[in-house]
Amino acid sequence: MKPVFSLNDFLRVLPLAALFIAGAAAAHPQTHPEKGYDTASNWLQFVPVAAGAVVAAYEGDLEGEKQLLRAAVATELAGQALKYSLRDTSWNNRPNQGDYSFPSEHTSIACSGAAFLGGRYGWEYGAPALAVAATVGYARVKAEKHHVRDVIGGCALSYGVGMFFVTKDGEEELYPVVGPDFIGFRWKFGY
Repeated sequence: MKPVFSLNDFLRVLPLAALFIAGAAAAHPQTHPEKGYDTASNWLQFVPVAAGAVVAAYEGDLEGEKQLLRAAVATELAGQALKYSLRDTSWNNRPNQGDYSFPSEHTSIACSGAAFLGGRYGWEYGAPALAVAATVGYARVKAEKHHVRDVIGGCALSYGVGMFFVTKDGEEELYPVVGPDFIGFRWKFGY
């Protein structure tokens, strides 16, 4: 029996739904539109990662789920390391006078899901997620939370980490391993 709503249908609707949500949230507070963009980006940042988890679960791809988790955690750790290492520089200053501007964490999270989907399952899955991630980046700049450089840096960081952690099914994989008595790399061949 064919499902009423397939995975491909979900992925076709995802960017439209995300953009609709972003537009509605951005337009809601008329006196302070930047708050609407901030709200939209707060929610939308998780859509590509959630979509990656749904696709991996739907495909029964346990290795994909592990890769998504590794990539997301590594992206978060690398982003935080960058934020704190740049705190005494001009890259620390947000447009709204806040701190810890570079890289944009919201955009890093969203692009992490997009990088996973594109790297593991192909552009058909990655392109809609990247549209959502681009919307998050746009909203962060419009909300005056980040500079354009922060958004681009966050997305570049995610894609760089994704290239290291995410492979297509059946390809070779090299990733870091930290154990109680071992720090090194593991090289896996097709699974």
